[in-house]
Amino acid sequence: MEEVLRQFVQISNQISSFYRSNTSSDLDAVGYLPNVENLSVSTPIDQQKLEPATVVILNHEIFNDTSMNRPGISKDVESLYKTFHKLGCSIEVHHNPVFDEVSSTIKNLSRRDFKLQSALIIVILSHGHPKEEIKASDNQKYDLDTEVINPLLKNPTLKGKPKILVVQACKGVWEADAIPFRRDPLGIMKCYSTTEGFLSYRHSSKGSVYIQTFCEVMNKDALTKDFRAIVNDVNQQVIKKTEKGKKQVPSITSTLYESYCFGDFVLPALKCIAKPKSDPQRPLKASSINPTNPKPIKTPAIVEKILNAPRPLVLILNHHIFIDGRKREGTAQDVQALHRTFTSLNCDVLEILNPTWDVVKETFNKLEGDCLKHLPALVIVILSHGDRNDVIGTCDNKRYNLNEDVLYPLFRNETLVGKPKILITQACKGNLEVDAFPIKYSPTEYIKCYSTTEGFKSYRDPEKGSPYIQALCTHLEIYGQDWDFESLIREVGIQVASQTFEGKRQIPTFVPRLNKKFYFGHNVYTDGNPNTLNN
Repeated sequence: MEEVLRQFVQISNQISSFYRSNTSSDLDAVGYLPNVENLSVSTPIDQQKLEPATVVILNHEIFNDTSMNRPGISKDVESLYKTFHKLGCSIEVHHNPVFDEVSSTIKNLSRRDFKLQSALIIVILSHGHPKEEIKASDNQKYDLDTEVINPLLKNPTLKGKPKILVVQACKGVWEADAIPFRRDPLGIMKCYSTTEGFLSYRHSSKGSVYIQTFCEVMNKDALTKDFRAIVNDVNQQVIKKTEKGKKQVPSITSTLYESYCFGDFVLPALKCIAKPKSDPQRPLKASSINPTNPKPIKTPAIVEKILNAPRPLVLILNHHIFIDGRKREGTAQDVQALHRTFTSLNCDVLEILNPTWDVVKETFNKLEGDCLKHLPALVIVILSHGDRNDVIGTCDNKRYNLNEDVLYPLFRNETLVGKPKILITQACKGNLEVDAFPIKYSPTEYIKCYSTTEGFKSYRDPEKGSPYIQALCTHLEIYGQDWDFESLIREVGIQVASQTFEGKRQIPTFVPRLNKKFYFGHNVYTDGNPNTLNN
């Protein structure tokens, strides 16, 4: 571990000296830490009067290019129809829609009155591509965010109701090898400070709302709580905190189906050792962070063993000063909070300051090639400017992609297979803004469920249909009356990920933006007990 950290520090120290101080700053977005006393509370929907959800199926089976036809997909449509019909849903099926029909269908949905419906479900069956692109039957592509999700967010009658997007399609050409595991996208959790296409806010002296809230919740719950639940709590708090006319809505993309608690790796040590004193004012530099060399203390052999036990590695890429003089003021406060939080959780923490594109590339090439079997988990934190499609800016004004340049190298490292790989990003994802008062265009209350992971293939049997859709229908039929949908789709992912298809694995993923739980069996969207609402 010491050698790994030392080499990362060397990478950080290779950064060019072109960075110069500049009094002007260009923030991720003009933002403020909020006054939570002035928050308004929206009126809850009367759940008892809502009807079953509306289901719209876009079935791309036959294409202008006949070589792209998708035999077997009719089995999926049949299963979906039977499943949702049993749940009392109204169902619309659009067979082989071309691009214009897809656009008009979504446009009509964005204007339709869903006042009496409990939810809207859109199921898309087609060929897919990386960066959220789907192919229509005339071979034109449409974008899931800009041309499906965003128009629905503008419909006032869908406000506060679940918008569920289920996609059976590839997201690239990679295959997840089952034996051996060479490219395994399982165990990934991407935690983003905002939603695709929207801004992210940072205070110039207090740091970013997202990272500061993340550290607060981690400090409170990380010893005892599943990390997935912690991130959900963080996202809810950020939504409630942000103000000044704009709202920030964090997002998650996850294939992390197993629980992970940082306390599992720190509690034994805390029982034997007093917590070290930390100085929050001490400036942090990559060369000064050396958590693997604590002050020597006389301890029993068992404590020495605990101290030398494997610990999660937290790697922070802090893009502070850019070659054109722009500075992300407030990012130092975020780094200090992150360092304080993760070191208290017995993690090794390293900051790479002002990385250029070459430094980023070399860093993840090294992570791909190194033996990291001693790590129980790997956490990557990226603080920078960003854009749509998971694009991040480097300090020499070049760009890298969170999937191709960050996650894929980790997938290829066999010693990281089966271990949590957590990506936390504080950056914008575009230039759209969310109006807070009133909320006209808020990227919340939806969940995107994808049959595979970014860059990977999705499988379909010509006779039996696709494993993902068939598993979804089976789970809905068995558990749809009692389980909330997010719990159900998580179990679907676990089942599909545990199977192999022609020697290959398929790892479903989902982007949850539901603020409450939706129950098909009760047609309610609630924080409470669905049975109580129906009494």
